[in-house]
Amino acid sequence: MLNNLVLGITYDEPVLSSNDTFLEELVTEEYNVQPGTSLSIGGAKFGESAVEEIDVEPTPSTSNFHFVEDLHTSGSMIQTPKCLPPGSLFESPKKGSSISIYSPRTPKQRRDLRRRFNLLHHANSTRAAQLTPKAKTFYGIARGMVRLARRLDVENSNIKKRLHEVQKFAESGDFMTTKVNQITLNFIHSQIAMQSKRSRGRRYSLEDKIFALSLLKQSPRGYRLLQKTFALPSRKVLMDLLNKVPFRTGLNRHILEAMKLSVQKMDEADRVCSVMYDEMHLDASLTYNEKTDSIDGFVDCGGGRMEKFADHAMVFMARGLRRKWKQPICYYFSESGMSAPDIVRNLKEVIRSLQEIGLKVVATVCDQLSINSTAIKMLKDETNRKYHLSGKENRCLGFEVDGSEVVPLYDCPHLLKGMRNNFSEYDVTFMWKEGTQTASWEHVQSLYELDVGDFDTRMLNKLTDAHIYKEKMKKMKVKHAAQVFSHRVSSTMRGLVKYGNECLPQNALGTANFLMFMDKLFDSVNGSLMKPEHGKMLKCAVTKSSPHIAFWDEAIGVLKTIKFQRKGKDFVPPTVKNWITTLHGFKYIWRNLNRNKFEFLCTRNLNQDPVENFFGCIRSHGVRNINPTPSSFTASFKSLIISNFVSSHSPGANCEEDESEGALNSLKNFLSCNITVEPAVSLETPQVTKETFQFSNINEINKQTHSYIAGYMARKLLKKIGQCSCCKKELTTTRLEKEHGLIEARSYGPKALLRPNSNFTQIFGMCNEVVHHFLPKIAYKNNLQKKLRERINEFVPLNFSCKKHNLNFCFVQKFLSFYLYVWTKNINKILKGTDSRNINDPIKVMALERYKKFKKRKEAITKLKKTVN
Repeated sequence: MLNNLVLGITYDEPVLSSNDTFLEELVTEEYNVQPGTSLSIGGAKFGESAVEEIDVEPTPSTSNFHFVEDLHTSGSMIQTPKCLPPGSLFESPKKGSSISIYSPRTPKQRRDLRRRFNLLHHANSTRAAQLTPKAKTFYGIARGMVRLARRLDVENSNIKKRLHEVQKFAESGDFMTTKVNQITLNFIHSQIAMQSKRSRGRRYSLEDKIFALSLLKQSPRGYRLLQKTFALPSRKVLMDLLNKVPFRTGLNRHILEAMKLSVQKMDEADRVCSVMYDEMHLDASLTYNEKTDSIDGFVDCGGGRMEKFADHAMVFMARGLRRKWKQPICYYFSESGMSAPDIVRNLKEVIRSLQEIGLKVVATVCDQLSINSTAIKMLKDETNRKYHLSGKENRCLGFEVDGSEVVPLYDCPHLLKGMRNNFSEYDVTFMWKEGTQTASWEHVQSLYELDVGDFDTRMLNKLTDAHIYKEKMKKMKVKHAAQVFSHRVSSTMRGLVKYGNECLPQNALGTANFLMFMDKLFDSVNGSLMKPEHGKMLKCAVTKSSPHIAFWDEAIGVLKTIKFQRKGKDFVPPTVKNWITTLHGFKYIWRNLNRNKFEFLCTRNLNQDPVENFFGCIRSHGVRNINPTPSSFTASFKSLIISNFVSSHSPGANCEEDESEGALNSLKNFLSCNITVEPAVSLETPQVTKETFQFSNINEINKQTHSYIAGYMARKLLKKIGQCSCCKKELTTTRLEKEHGLIEARSYGPKALLRPNSNFTQIFGMCNEVVHHFLPKIAYKNNLQKKLRERINEFVPLNFSCKKHNLNFCFVQKFLSFYLYVWTKNINKILKGTDSRNINDPIKVMALERYKKFKKRKEAITKLKKTVN
């Protein structure tokens, strides 16, 4: 610390008094300072001397003495030793010694240090006034040196502390685990191992691939940017991983087997769960999947694929009631929503499968669509019939699946939204503590218009026109409904009615009471914390001592009295009935769980928010994909399960962040092993004979087109096979034929395009006609290439003679892949209305009819987009 110290001392009198002995020895003996020399320390003046700055940089030196600075004041030079004398105020560590680990000073050490720095004590004086003038000069110099020593001592202590922390940090084997999470730690280790290797020599772990896949699905463009800086797997590697996971509509047994490994490690209470299901709108589209040899995009509701375009996806998900876990189970594709019988069949199958792997399903959650209510009624009627036939009394509130009772619930955020939508259209009467009261939306609108405020200050600052005015209202936003049915709006309205000098009419008190009731009702079914928030006694978990049960009993009584008024007549909408059903279900579930030693129940765990968040993740994969296609939905479904729901909660989502742990981690197990999946259900191809099909004559334009595409196919085949002279002779020719006109017209050079021979062109045309005839009849079935290959072998004379490369098989495989891609692409153009030509098969006719059916809706959306922009 003190290798370079500049000292210079100047004193005028040659003789010192006896009181100056100690100071003289301190300066002259330890530092070899002669009379007539100036002293400079730290840029401060000591005594009567003008002092320059000193250098205290800890620069190492190999010499015994280091010349710091030449002082020419009296023609003398000061040499400062590299290591100061032992016991001096500025003693530094000796060469080769190590700094000891920092430890605090003991009280004795602190007393010795104070005695050591007490200069007057060493001079046998108690005050500076007792010193001679010359001694005062030396005293000032020494005081400066002491201050410098103390400052350097503090710096030395700080450095020792830092060194101590560094040594602890370096010696700890898991020093990073306390600073970052496991995903970040794995990523850092991966980068350290992979950065020094070439791209083709990198071998990524399964965790690395899963993490990279989640990044790729979030933003392909962002992933390409990250690849320039970090060592990340290529897109092909990640797509191979994704394709390794076979996912089909309906239950996937390998997913359930992987879940079973995690369920076996759970406590009994952690196995209690609910099953929620909801639908998501899709964009009708067809895509050929080479891995499954089928076309994605047809309806499959669990009973087999159908010749209809899928535009909805139904997802079933399980969620824990005590431990926060969630797991998508399966999905189905339907047209305009799944029917009630299909929902009943699939729901029972899902519940039965979860019970087989050890989970205990106690409830189902769905929105209040009429089709869902019909399905619940069918399940309850089935249970009632079973008890009636057995002669027993049915004491179940819900329905039974294999002897286990399941209670159906409705999604409370959707119920709140439905109540707001009805209230905004019709007045409501209800029984409250003060008697029969009436609530009107006009009072809410009047309150909003009164809340103008000055200087941008308002009482109800969260309310906007989209909350109040019907023409601007976002009726699907649960958030807007909750902000209207709030304590703030209710209390403000109540205050203005009582103390607002007739700002609002007196009957607005009924509206304030209705808003307050709905606020408390939603709080009671939306609790996620053990302790209530300030002023929100019902917004917490249900316990034995919480007021939930008493409030629900009171709320059921109020809901039974609610009636809406439409054209002078009273009516009760389904929303009110569903509220009553759900509250009865909450009470029933809590009583059963409490008997099974459940100490609390978070009511928010019994809503559809996880499914809504899951749909939000699918819509945010890669781009803002509001209506994904069935193919992209399947890919995103697989990615989200593999990546364990890395996608974040969307800021504009129509639900709360559910805070669940994500999918069960054991789903990674089946990625590292080979999986055999049973093929999906499909009907057999009808038997077709030669008499049912005849080749037709084609015109000259089609011949030119067939010849051009056959040349393209020949180039692809020869590139794959290699320059086999036999294959090349059977596919191409050097002669210019009549059907080569289009090839010659589009050729950029003499060898740019290949000329197919007449035999190959004829075979291509025959295959094209056979597939065109049979594909629409079997397009929705599985094993397409196998079935179409059988028809080609039956009707087309494949006479290629090269046995070495099996040219017949290679050609049919390449042709079918090409044709299926082009055919599905043309179907999608018709569905989007961009091409209405060549409607010459049943599937294309069906696509055109669907486009015309939804044309008005698409025009309205386009008009709305133009208005917004």
